[in-house]
Amino acid sequence: MRRSAALLLGLGVAGACDDPPAGRGAAAAPPEGAAVVAARPRDVIVLTLDTFRADRMGCYGHPGGLTPHLDRIAAEGTRFAHAMAPMPCTAPAHAALFTGLSPRLCGVTSNFLTAPDTLDTLAERLARLGFATGALFNAFDFAAINLVQGFDGFGLDKGRRAERLVPELKRYLQSTRGRRRFTWLHLFIPHGPHDLPPEFAARVTARYDGPLQEDFFSMEKLRTGEVVAPPEFVERYRQRYDAAIAFTDARVGEIRAAFEAERAWDDALLLVVTDHGESLEGRTLGFHAPVLNQETLHAAMLWRGPGVPAGRVKDQLAQPMDAVPTVFELLGEPIPGELEGRSLAELITSDDPDGVDWTRHAIASLPTRFEGKSGEDGEAAAIRSGRFVLLLREGRDRALHDVVADPRQTTDIAADHPDVVRALEAAFEEWVRATREAPTGGVVSPEMAAQLRKLGYQ
Repeated sequence: MRRSAALLLGLGVAGACDDPPAGRGAAAAPPEGAAVVAARPRDVIVLTLDTFRADRMGCYGHPGGLTPHLDRIAAEGTRFAHAMAPMPCTAPAHAALFTGLSPRLCGVTSNFLTAPDTLDTLAERLARLGFATGALFNAFDFAAINLVQGFDGFGLDKGRRAERLVPELKRYLQSTRGRRRFTWLHLFIPHGPHDLPPEFAARVTARYDGPLQEDFFSMEKLRTGEVVAPPEFVERYRQRYDAAIAFTDARVGEIRAAFEAERAWDDALLLVVTDHGESLEGRTLGFHAPVLNQETLHAAMLWRGPGVPAGRVKDQLAQPMDAVPTVFELLGEPIPGELEGRSLAELITSDDPDGVDWTRHAIASLPTRFEGKSGEDGEAAAIRSGRFVLLLREGRDRALHDVVADPRQTTDIAADHPDVVRALEAAFEEWVRATREAPTGGVVSPEMAAQLRKLGYQ
C-alpha cells in the first residue's frame, strides 16, 4: 500500500503523523541468499548534500580543511572514490537514489517533473519491513515533486541555512525512541546563491564591487556570453562556495551529535552522498544542470556502520542507483528485483575486493529538452568505464577523456583509442534500448514552479 507523508513536527504547516508500524527491534537472522557480514545495522540514515563537489572534501584530496566532520565519517567507513551522478540536477539525482532507477527510467529528468506514483521508493520498501520513516530537508521542497512517498512524516525548512533542521531532528528522534528508523536528511546549503552566517562569510577575502550578483540572472548572462566574468567575481564566488561547503560540514557535525545524543548513530547504516557537483569555471560558473563533466558528475559516496569496514577506499565505479540494493543487502534482506542499480555490499565487505567481479559502465544523461531548462547543447550523455569517459553531444563529434590523468577534460583522446570509443558507444546504445519504455513524470504545480525559479532554476 502506498503511504502519503504528513508534515513532520513543527516545520512548515503543523500536521500530525499516523503512527507507523512498531519497530522490529534488533535485526533478525539474515534470510537465505543474503550476504553474510559481521554485523547488521539497526537503523538506516541517508544524508544527501546538494551541489556539493566531491573534490572539496579532504578525504577526496582537498587541502583546505573544509570538511573535518565528513572526513571523520570517511575514515570510520568506506569511501567510493569514483561515484558518478546520473544527472547533475537535484530531483533526478534523488529520484535515482531512492528508486534504484536512472532518471530516464524512473521518468524524473527535471526538477520541474514529479515522480510517478507507480515508483517504489526506499522509504516505502523499508516501511514494509517495519521501519519508522522520517525526512527533513531545507529550501528544496521534495514533497512537491512526490519524493516523500513512504515517509510517515517530513519537514521542510524553507530557510537557506537549515537553521531549524537539527532542532526538528532532535524532536523526531525523541518521538521515535525504541523504534527502528529510516531517516533521510538533505542539506541544500552549497547551492547558490549562498546565504552564509557571519562566521563563515568572514572566510571570504576576495572583493568585487561590480554589477554582477550571485543570482541566476547574472549567471545566465555569463552562460550566454552576454558578459564575461571578471576574475575578481569568479574568485569571490569560489570562496563563497568553499565557505558554504564548510558551513554544510558544520551542520553535518550537528546532525551527528543529535544522533549520538540519542545513541542512534553507531548502530545505524549511514550513507552520505552528494547529488552532483557545481561548475566553477568560465561561462558555466554557478551552473550544473546543463554541464556534463567531472565538476558536476563526480559525486561523493561514504558508507559507515555495522558491517562496513573502516578506512577503505574503493576505486570501482558506483552510482546513486546502487543505494537501494546495497542498503537491503547490508541489512540482510533480499534485494528487491527490477532495479537498475547494483549492490555494492560485496565490494564494501569483502576481504578481497579486487576479487569481486565488478565490470560496469556508469552513465549520465541530459534530455534534448525538459521542463524548466534545456541543456546547453541539446541532448548529451557521458559514459564512463574505468578511467575513460566518452562525451556524446547532439550534433557534435564524440570526445573521449581520461579523467584520471586529465580531470579537467581538456584533451580529446578519441583518435588514440577507437576501440574504447566503440565499446562505450555500444554500451550507451544498449542502455538507451533497455530504458526506452520509461514512464513520464507529471509537471509540477505552478506554485512549485514559482518556488523553483526563486531558487534559481529556470
